[in-house]
Amino acid sequence: MTLLRAMSKPFEEFCRKNLDEYEHRLVVQQDLQLVTARYPTMTLLREVIVDAEGEEHVFVKFEGVLPTHCDGDVYNIPLSVKLNLQHPYRAPSCMVVPSENVHIRVSDDVNAKGDVYVTYMHHWRHPKATILGMLSNLKILFSEQCPVYSTSSGSSTSASPPRRRHTHTCAAVTRVPSSHAIPSPPAAVAYDVAYDVGEDDDDAGRGETADEAALRVPSSQLVAASRMPASGAPRETPTCMPAPAPAP
Repeated sequence: MTLLRAMSKPFEEFCRKNLDEYEHRLVVQQDLQLVTARYPTMTLLREVIVDAEGEEHVFVKFEGVLPTHCDGDVYNIPLSVKLNLQHPYRAPSCMVVPSENVHIRVSDDVNAKGDVYVTYMHHWRHPKATILGMLSNLKILFSEQCPVYSTSSGSSTSASPPRRRHTHTCAAVTRVPSSHAIPSPPAAVAYDVAYDVGEDDDDAGRGETADEAALRVPSSQLVAASRMPASGAPRETPTCMPAPAPAP
């Protein structure tokens, strides 16, 4: 059983203002608290959507980076997860949100727009399916194939589609204070408010949850990286973003 931390005032204020339309408000609040405790790289956001009748609906989501182990290094995948108004009985929507010079690597799990839809989400059934379980599942899938790649300023990405296999050219990410860890949301998306309720924490130091244990695969099954072509091909590398520093 996971013990929840005492709610901070910003967290309580965020929930008070933005959960009115959720049918199961207490469950939503608990899940948001679990996510921010487990992944302090995530920031809580609200999104207002106008339906066909012109009515506004407020959704909550969390956005940040998902630390993913691959080939001995840690890569941070930019991710945005929006909770359905019927949460936890409906699966959330999930997107990979790359920054400048970072591109979507299209696969069976991620389309060209960054929409993520995996088997875990397709077979979402409460209470077996959980937000933390989904994130653990995504970490496994992303470790097998990174959903984003970066290109150098002089390389062209339009000549040919990105290759499935790629060389890991960056070392394990350097951990920095969480106040500098999360990039600003894309300029094209407008948010009314953002609350950073996480604390400096090392995900690896928390131990493995029951969900992660059930979904963990041996390291020998992870996809090994290949070498880059000799010349003429654009350099593609998994995107590395700094993760939060451990507490001193």
